Amino acid sequence: MKYIIFISIISIFLYGDTYKQGEILYIQKGCNGCHGIAGKGLHDYPRLTYLNQAYLKKKIEDYQNQRIKTNRAPMMEPFARSITAKEAELITYYLENFHEDTNQERYEPEYQTWGDGGS
Repeated sequence: MKYIIFISIISIFLYGDTYKQGEILYIQKGCNGCHGIAGKGLHDYPRLTYLNQAYLKKKIEDYQNQRIKTNRAPMMEPFARSITAKEAELITYYLENFHEDTNQERYEPEYQTWGDGGS
């Protein structure tokens, strides 16, 4: 029983660390510029959150090796080439396991003030 509790605690710490590192890299590598802060996609750039990690890693590898021939490929390739295998592991882990912090302050484009605008 002690062994199971120990493994559970270690898993929580490892998950949190891996997740946080992936989150940081997602921003540092500029993924948020096209795919959004929460990875939900912007304009006609695709959503990345909750997608399978293996699928996402394969897409990064395909961009790195110029195997994708879409009109956006030339834009994505430099970003993909800047990502190491370890960084791809962390970023894709973050995206597959994404959870939104509902307590975090954020901009809501649908929000409208009424009256004097709160002044």
